Amino acid sequence: MPWMTRMLALWLLAYSALAHAAIVLKIAAQEATPPKFIPTPSGTTGFCPDVLRAIERVDPNIRFSGESSFEPSLRMLDGLAAGRLDVACALAFTKERTDKAVFLRPPLFTTDYVLAARADDPIVINNVDDLRKLGADSAVLGVRGMQILRRLAEQEGIHAEEGGNTPKANLEKLASGRGRFFLYRSVGMKTVIKEAGLEAKIRIVPAVIIRTELYMLASRHLPKAQVDELEQAIEKLKQSGELARIYTKWQD
Repeated sequence: MPWMTRMLALWLLAYSALAHAAIVLKIAAQEATPPKFIPTPSGTTGFCPDVLRAIERVDPNIRFSGESSFEPSLRMLDGLAAGRLDVACALAFTKERTDKAVFLRPPLFTTDYVLAARADDPIVINNVDDLRKLGADSAVLGVRGMQILRRLAEQEGIHAEEGGNTPKANLEKLASGRGRFFLYRSVGMKTVIKEAGLEAKIRIVPAVIIRTELYMLASRHLPKAQVDELEQAIEKLKQSGELARIYTKWQD
């Protein structure tokens, strides 16, 4: 019957539209992490927003929402574990985090962590061993919840402690003598020192202390098909050189 044919055609059309509807993935921006996420009056910019837009371009079936909502890393990870968030951008691997989320491959980029010291401190640090030789006088500060700081603290002879919730709070502690060093990503260290207004009081120690890969994470509540689709998009960006181009853009 003609009406049955029309109904079948409409059903197939609706099914096709549903099958190709964009996947909207919930994300939050990580607090105080320039240049990963940078809040501005007109929205959020930075490395991660650029990566999100690039993923949307290579896979129009994927869309992201929520990147203007800022949260600390620990709350983001809890959000992934609970399924409140679908993805998180540019976090370091730890075994503990695998209980809460899936680390998508390939990694987004590799980053170096360096130290900041007071400008009037003549100390020379070339590697972790030099830091270890200082003993209790090392006193490395880091943003609360930063896994790289915890990894450093696990090394024998290193004295590291979580300071304030933001780079600025830690840099202010450093400038006032409550700590000898501040650990942060090399990409972004100049920015956070400038934003803290401490360029005359703080200098960057030119040595890589830790090198690590940063990943996009997916909630374990996310269907495997969507996780696979995300990984395929990231792989395309890696192979095309787009991830490297975005990383270079945000070097400071």
